[in-house]
Amino acid sequence: MADLSLIPLDDYVGDDWYPGYEPRRGWQHYMDMMRPFTKADEGELWFHESLHWSRGVVPGGIDLLEDVVVWGTQLGALLLPLPPGNGIKGRFAGTHVYGGQISVGSEWEMQVRGARFGRQLGPYLQNFRDIWGSYEKELKDDFDYFVGLDVAALDYDGLRQALSAAHAYHQRSMFIHFEVMYSLLGNYLAFYELNKELGLDPARAAVYLTGDKTKFMEADEELWKLARRSRELKVDGTVLAGDVTLVPGELQKSTNGRLWWTDLQRFLNVYGYRIDEVACIELAPWIDRPIPPLNNIRTLLGQPADHDFGAKHRQMIEGRDQAIEEARRHVGGGNKLQQFNAGLASCQQANFSWWNDEHNFHIDQRSHIPAHWVTQALGRRLAADGHLKEPEDVYFLFTPELFEGLAGDADTWKRLRGWVPARRDYYNHWLLKAPDMPHLLGTIPESIDDPIMLEIFGLYPHFLEAVRRGASSSNELHGLAASGGVVEGVARVLTSISQISELQAGEILVCNYTTPDWTPVFGVIKACVCDGGGSLTHAAIVSREYGIPCVVGTAAATHKISTGDRVRVDGDHGLVTVFK
Repeated sequence: MADLSLIPLDDYVGDDWYPGYEPRRGWQHYMDMMRPFTKADEGELWFHESLHWSRGVVPGGIDLLEDVVVWGTQLGALLLPLPPGNGIKGRFAGTHVYGGQISVGSEWEMQVRGARFGRQLGPYLQNFRDIWGSYEKELKDDFDYFVGLDVAALDYDGLRQALSAAHAYHQRSMFIHFEVMYSLLGNYLAFYELNKELGLDPARAAVYLTGDKTKFMEADEELWKLARRSRELKVDGTVLAGDVTLVPGELQKSTNGRLWWTDLQRFLNVYGYRIDEVACIELAPWIDRPIPPLNNIRTLLGQPADHDFGAKHRQMIEGRDQAIEEARRHVGGGNKLQQFNAGLASCQQANFSWWNDEHNFHIDQRSHIPAHWVTQALGRRLAADGHLKEPEDVYFLFTPELFEGLAGDADTWKRLRGWVPARRDYYNHWLLKAPDMPHLLGTIPESIDDPIMLEIFGLYPHFLEAVRRGASSSNELHGLAASGGVVEGVARVLTSISQISELQAGEILVCNYTTPDWTPVFGVIKACVCDGGGSLTHAAIVSREYGIPCVVGTAAATHKISTGDRVRVDGDHGLVTVFK
């Protein structure tokens, strides 16, 4: 079997990238900026950021992307210095995003970072509930400003100011994101290591932290209610029939249809300020284009029975409490029990397992919406004035170019407009390659240190080893045991959220990763298997909440398994068996 310790970059270097691209010109500064791959990058490990950017990135979204991948992680690592890592650096393979770790330079730096982190962490954790509550209010108040802003009525100077404000809001959101993330993740990792020292299975640490409801679970329960309501009003046939984009118009033709549409609008006013991917400026939120929730409701209407949220939550709480008591019995009494109880209490107070899903509602899937609204309004104005051919062309201009145009004249826009067709072609070329982009590129090490790459993306040694081994004739896949239980069923392999309506009741979902937009199907499926992810990735957290088995970090599930295969998922031991 070939040793795939090196996955060459040859197919992703020597590319001119987006035509007309120029370096950042002082727009922002980072320890290591986003840029296209060079051959020199081949000596390091790079992971595909398909969890957040499965489609690639248009020029207008580059600044938002950098707030997340580069500026946010590196600043978070500086302010709350987890000893192993200095944040993430980013590279482009075409339009697709890859991340790599920035290692701490020396043993001395590791030690001083660890000491500083220890001093800062205690007071932060003790006050976490108040800190996060304050951040929640700040994020909501600032977002509400943009909700109330009539961008269509702004002139060019007003749009310039609004665009600057929207980017400032996004960057502030990411500052909050990574300040909180590094703190809570550091605390969780300390508890994880404590479990090892006490002879407990560290993978069970996340199980002890389940039970706190999130805004996305709340939204999913409301989607089930909307599905039931459509049956009560006898408009479920309309919701299910034909092209989903035609459903709004069809519903307006009947009294009950209009009643149900009003119910959907109430839902959207609370839960509809979300976009399916992170920092994708070209995508419209649910509140403006409710196709994703309609697709979700269609999936739920196809199920033979409703998901019992109350019963599942009680079952999950019972399982959590039982797991905690078993752990306490295992460690015995005395100092070991005190250590376990103190670590558990700290993680319950500042619960990363809960926050890692909850923050998506307040930050990841929302904070770029103001930039989308302003950029969309600018595109419409520029197209109406003849500066762009189509409103959507605005997404193929970089943010510094937009500000350059707003400070320039018609000739400036004419020059910028000239880049759009080639850039659109470039994006579409790489969009077709999205399903086949490799999970990893470069040199595959024995292990990596960065906690985000471990816990969020699941780049554990077993994952790296599976990539190194390449294709195998074995009918078994090994991964991380993310949620307990053993089931057998028929696999459904999905590579995109757009395929979600293909899922049938009782199937086993096999995918690269999941994001919060996949959450409603967890009440439908038997189990979940992912190529990537760790114990705190979305699929792991939600599977525990829904009480279904889950194995993540298999490296090759979407390649090894085909739709229609019968598979067994052992969520207790991290094993997936494929029966063709």
